[in-house]
This record gives sequence, structure tokens and C-alpha cells, in this order.
Amino acid sequence: MVNIRAILTSFGTMGDVQPLLALAAELKRNGHVPVIALSPNYRERVESMGLEFASVGPDMTRSHFHDIITTQTKNTDMASQVAHYLGITMPMTPQIYRELRAACAGADILISTPHQIAAHMVHEALGIPYVTLHLSHFGLSGSKELRDVSAPIINSYRRDEGLPDLDDPLSADAISSQLALFAISSAILRKPKSWPAFYQVTGYFFLDDEDWTPDEEMLRFLDAGDPPVVVTFSSVVHDDPEHVTSLLLETLEKAGQRAILMRGWSGLGDKKLPSNVHASGFAPHAWLFARSSCVVHHGGAGTTAAALRAGKPTVIIPHTLDQPIWAEYARALGTTSAVIPFAELTADGLARAIKEAVADPKFQKSADKAAAKIDAERGVQTACRHIEQLLATG
Repeated sequence: MVNIRAILTSFGTMGDVQPLLALAAELKRNGHVPVIALSPNYRERVESMGLEFASVGPDMTRSHFHDIITTQTKNTDMASQVAHYLGITMPMTPQIYRELRAACAGADILISTPHQIAAHMVHEALGIPYVTLHLSHFGLSGSKELRDVSAPIINSYRRDEGLPDLDDPLSADAISSQLALFAISSAILRKPKSWPAFYQVTGYFFLDDEDWTPDEEMLRFLDAGDPPVVVTFSSVVHDDPEHVTSLLLETLEKAGQRAILMRGWSGLGDKKLPSNVHASGFAPHAWLFARSSCVVHHGGAGTTAAALRAGKPTVIIPHTLDQPIWAEYARALGTTSAVIPFAELTADGLARAIKEAVADPKFQKSADKAAAKIDAERGVQTACRHIEQLLATG
């Protein structure tokens, strides 16, 4: 097939961007020309992979996402969350739309996560083939309450650009009618018979940082004893990270476990730590989880996928949004010893769950089974094939 010039875009944290980069890397391996269109703060990461970058929208600093995530964590009302999200993002949308439209000039296809509001608009305006990339299958059709909140805000701007109103621009109407890729394992999601043919469940997308090397301090810690528990809450932002750190240290003492504590966006571990705990900045999940005995995490879609792929027992502490749902999927697979909502977290309860996850072989057996299935799926290769077929058939 002739080379495809593909524009790939998203809006969000690195958890939203990583699957996009994984797909771009696969497209490049197949001789195509992927262009990553994101906010300027991702330029260094994209170009370090040897990929072409197009700046789209303003610089999205951590403080922007901190505001969004903190509000989501504190306020569980979905309509209020959506209104707050749109209040922050819609003022940026005109710039994102203009720059994304310019980046698509001469491109063969546009690939976007559905919450990049400008992407569907560019597809409509230019008639460029459009693929949506879904990291979950939740909310494919928004509730009336959410439509009532989001549609007036989004449609007001759509009219400014000469585009018609949509009934559900944030959910159902944001999905491509040509190809919707669900980057989810079939161990989690079996394609429902009611779905249209152009909805494709591919398997997870993984991006392995082959050039990343750990620092000497982490290597020494790993070599000094048994595989540690890894604790990561990623981009979750805690009101009182010092309290969360203290609770985790008490937990690990009660559980009698060594641990690597990922600092994450909360900056956990910012104090003198005991010798059985090592605090770390960024480390690729694939590399670190493979060296763990158990993973304690928040239940984010990407972290759940990485823990399942690594074949490790887990304890999941959901905080907000869809995290409780991913936690229950992991529980159903038999890979997690406990799901403990953050509001109910105690050192005693978490210590019991960690000890059970590490000691009971049934969790490791289930984790091995899930990992084998996920490893066989080859998500990005399957997705690339669907994209090529879409353009080949016109």
C-alpha cells in the first residue's frame, strides 16, 4: 500500500497520549508517515521518538490538568465535571481547531481520541477520512443530563465555524462513522453483537521505552532484596500528599514489604524514607512492573492494562471517574486481591490486601493467564491493518 500521511491527535495527560504514540510508531514501522498533533509541551517527547510533530493549541501545563483532575476527584457529579472540563477547554478550542485544520492539509487520514473536540469538526470541514481511538467503551452515548450540559456549549462554537448543531457532540456524535478502534483487550471487552461492523476491538496499545535506562539508585534497590511492591497513582492529585505518603509507609511496615513508591503528580515520598522504600520519578510501566511482586494502583485504564500485561497481582485503589469500573474488571479476572475506594483506604486494610496478593498463588495464576491473552493480541498491529483497509477500500 502507498504511504499514508496520518495526523494523530488527542487532548489530555500522558495516559491519553501514550497509546497514540504507540500507534504512530507502528504506522512508521509499516512505512507510513505519522504526524503527532498535540499541545506544544509534548514536542520533546514526540521528537525524541523520531516522529514528526505539529503544534496544536496552547501549551497545556500540568496546572491545567491539575485543576481538571482535582475537581473531578472532589466532585463526583458528572454533569458538574463536564461543565468544569468544558469551561477550561472550550476557550482553547478555536486555536486547536485552526492549527489542527492546517496540520491536516494534504493528509490522508485523521486519527483522534473522541474528547479532542476539534477533531470531528476538522473531519466535517475538510471531508478527511476519520478514525476515532477509544481507550474505554464507557459513555458511547451520553446521558440526557450530560447532553444538556455539553451540547449548548459545544454547538455554540460549532455554529461560529459554520457547522451544524449535533445532538450529542461529546459522546455519540464524536465517534467516527468510518472506523472506531477500541484499544482494549478482548479479555476485558468482547465486541457486542449490536455494535456496527466499523467498531473494532483491537487489544491494548503498548509503547515500550526501549532507550530508557534506570538510575543506579533504583538498580541497587532492586538488587538488594526480593521483588518489591510497586505503588503508583500516576496523574491522580491528592489534597494532602504528605498524609497519603505516611499512610503508605505505615501500610508497608505492617505488610512487611519492600516497595518502590512512584512520586506521580502528587509528589508522594517527599520525606525521609525507610530503607525498605525507594521513591522514584518516571519509570516505564512495562519495565518496572515486570520486576515487582505486586502492583498497587488507582485503576486508570492505562495502568490497569500495563499491570495485566505484566502478569502481576494487584491491589486497586480507585479515586474517580471510570477507575472503579476498571478495578472491577480486574477483580473479575481474578488478578486483584482487593478493590479499596480511596475514601475507605486504611493502612490495615491495604496491608492485608498486599499480603494476600503476594502470598496467595491464585492471584499469580490468574495474572499469568490474563498476561498470556493480552500478549497474543498485538493491538497496534491490528489497528494499523484496519486503518490501511479503510483507506484501501475508499
